[in-house]
Amino acid sequence: MDIEKTNELPETDARHHAMNIAKALKDIAHHAREDIPKIGDPGGKVLLETTAEVLLGLAKAHDDFAEGSEAGMGQAK
Repeated sequence: MDIEKTNELPETDARHHAMNIAKALKDIAHHAREDIPKIGDPGGKVLLETTAEVLLGLAKAHDDFAEGSEAGMGQAK
């Protein structure tokens, strides 16, 4: 999968990568949720919803890091 560059930060800045990964995680979460109505298996629906929730949680952690607001990770600069 190609990750679209979502920012103008230099590649040496960890925030650059955190922002790109957050976007990719959000895209996959959106895809999982789009697939839920396409399947009939209740367990499969739960799996896809859980996948979306976990990925969005990871995306939030990456966004928080990029914004410098993730507790315990210090300043991201």
